[in-house]
Amino acid sequence: MSVRRRALDGAPRADLERLLAVNVTGPARLLLALRPALVAGSVVVNVSSVSARHVGAPRWGAYQGSKAAFDLWVQAAVAEWPGVRGA
Repeated sequence: MSVRRRALDGAPRADLERLLAVNVTGPARLLLALRPALVAGSVVVNVSSVSARHVGAPRWGAYQGSKAAFDLWVQAAVAEWPGVRGA
């Protein structure tokens, strides 16, 4: 379940931590664990959400922010790995 509430109302810390664990920390840890297997010519495919690319939608700020955070992180990470490209 996503944290779907008004940004100005805030969200319980546990809800935000769960959202970030699912959408940012978990995928980042997986990619870092796979790093030794990423050789020249490897391709990292990030299947995200169209929500990461849209202008902030009411009640979806936390979800959109988490998706956008991982999208940017994975782009930077791939740019740092020689011979590995993103798709």
